[in-house]
Amino acid sequence: TVGPMNIGLAPVQMDKEGIVPAALDSLCSNWSAAKGADAPRPRVAYMIPTAQNPTGATMSMKRKQAIYEVAQKHDLVIIEDDPYYYLQFGDYRPASETADPEDRYSNLPGVSALIPSLLSMDTDGRVIRLDSFSKILAPGLRCGWVTAPSYMTDKIQFHNETTVQQPAGLSQAIVSKLINEQWGHEGWERHLVQIQRDYVMRRDRFVELCQKYLKGKVEFTVPSAGMFLWFRVLLSEEAQDREGVMQEVFESMIANHVLLVPGHLFSPLGATPEVLSKPFVRAAFSYASIDDFETAISRLAKALEPFTAN
Repeated sequence: TVGPMNIGLAPVQMDKEGIVPAALDSLCSNWSAAKGADAPRPRVAYMIPTAQNPTGATMSMKRKQAIYEVAQKHDLVIIEDDPYYYLQFGDYRPASETADPEDRYSNLPGVSALIPSLLSMDTDGRVIRLDSFSKILAPGLRCGWVTAPSYMTDKIQFHNETTVQQPAGLSQAIVSKLINEQWGHEGWERHLVQIQRDYVMRRDRFVELCQKYLKGKVEFTVPSAGMFLWFRVLLSEEAQDREGVMQEVFESMIANHVLLVPGHLFSPLGATPEVLSKPFVRAAFSYASIDDFETAISRLAKALEPFTAN
């Protein structure tokens, strides 16, 4: 979406907690040497700190503090895009480890126990935080909010007035009526806990089935928030050497009536040959019913079979 705006993008290494602070620091520190003395330096660090799309990675408090220190060092503005923030539900515990499955869903964070935001630790006025009702009320609302210092929100408002003018009035009215007049703060938190409960049940069932059907076919990190699993397909040696194999994998999924998003679609580098060859796909456990999970994952296992060693 930023391509037409002529904005340059640079990828930063990630791990299971998201952006690696040392990698961001190195990118900024070595920018002139790599790009030339006259190259515009990086000004903005964009990140999805909770349940990152597509990897599902969630930053710990310690990771956020380290990222903020790098931003201070290089005078970066941070765009904290956090639509999945309220969909935190904690670490995965196999059903076999709990005598009562309900125990897994009894200590959800609600609002009070969420990992603090980057905005909450902003002492310099460098964080622009984006939130959305799309993931916690209804995607069709297309309604969210921005929190930032006034010198930033004023410019955002000016841009808004010359583009979309205002978000949908009907969506704003529905949200206001629901939260301010019907639910109140307590009702809002009850709703969030119920959403967290629904998603942790989905996550747990999805992970259990992936471990059952996809062992030896994919690798993934179990997410502690959100709605995504990021699969690294364990291609066989023969498949690894074949040009265009990930397109074959995608076509095999279609033939087996299951669809995951190819990893290259999330790359800031675009559809380069190197990116197209990376063996990654994104799964979402947000849309299908829990009853359909086993059918979907067994179909995925069948689709991957010709390309993996197991």
